[in-house]
Amino acid sequence: MTLRQSFLGFVLLSLCMGTHPCWSQTFTDLPSKTIILSEKEISLKNLADSFREQTGLTLDLGKQNPDRRITLDWQKKPFWEALDSIAKQTRCRVELTGSGVALVESDSENISVIRGPFRLSPSTINIRRNLATQQSTGNLTMELAWEPSLLVFRSDSIFRASEAKTDSGTPVRTDSSATRYLVEGRTAQLNLNFSQVARAAQSISFKGEVHLTISRNWIVHQLNPSNGKLLTPQDANVMLTIKKWSKTGNDLTVDIAYEYPKDVVWESFENPFERNTLELISPSGKVITPSRSESQQNETRYIFKGTVGELGADWKVQYRLPRAFEEIKIPFEFRNIPLP
Repeated sequence: MTLRQSFLGFVLLSLCMGTHPCWSQTFTDLPSKTIILSEKEISLKNLADSFREQTGLTLDLGKQNPDRRITLDWQKKPFWEALDSIAKQTRCRVELTGSGVALVESDSENISVIRGPFRLSPSTINIRRNLATQQSTGNLTMELAWEPSLLVFRSDSIFRASEAKTDSGTPVRTDSSATRYLVEGRTAQLNLNFSQVARAAQSISFKGEVHLTISRNWIVHQLNPSNGKLLTPQDANVMLTIKKWSKTGNDLTVDIAYEYPKDVVWESFENPFERNTLELISPSGKVITPSRSESQQNETRYIFKGTVGELGADWKVQYRLPRAFEEIKIPFEFRNIPLP
């Protein structure tokens, strides 16, 4: 059995998820970005323009003819469903890029599961068989992607499987050491390692969940360019303190502390605040970023060297940090994935 054939099993998963969602009732649904098109038949070029206007992301058409017209019916179409409908009509798969998404010609359809702002897609499945014991060990890899409006800071690296069995109903041992890691961008790579699969097994099924640490969106504060004092109201859950604002010549040093609710715990080696940004914006719109920054626990020092000589009352100072963090669990179920 080939890897391509094994992907057919994921079609069963998609159908299952589409008609009988395998998500826990305790999971709080997160809203999905929706896209609207006023015209049902549209050229790919105009579609890409509309997609960028509504999402802020680039839709790279790849080798597709930009004048080609396709038929769409989008009335508040969820983000991932919209991309899948484009991929289906253009016979492409959708790949994430640094600036957005790209259409890549492909003979096989996109195999994925969509839940709100998340998309779960298989990548590879590998099997190693011990000829002496007739037992197999395997690895399943998947990509978890999310919409750009959602901020994901930490993800499991291994699926937390609560149940695994072959087509005969025989239990399969899985690796439950679900370590977590900080993620960047809009994807996380996940693995599921399994063992004790008999040679006669034709397919395997899994049930479990993925844990994520997220923030729903950014808090953007405005600071006084003269003394660094806050000009915007404090968030109800996240307290921001400007501990130091020291300007000497063309240099500026700013120490910022932030206090978050205690219900989300970070390891000592984890720094979720590396994505925080401090920007000085001139009246003409020029943006100056720090020469360097230094973080420890819930405090960051930003240093601007030789770049702020003209900083005055007509400038803007903007600080961005995530809203309160949340821990969420995403249940999943894969049924009858053919073994290669």
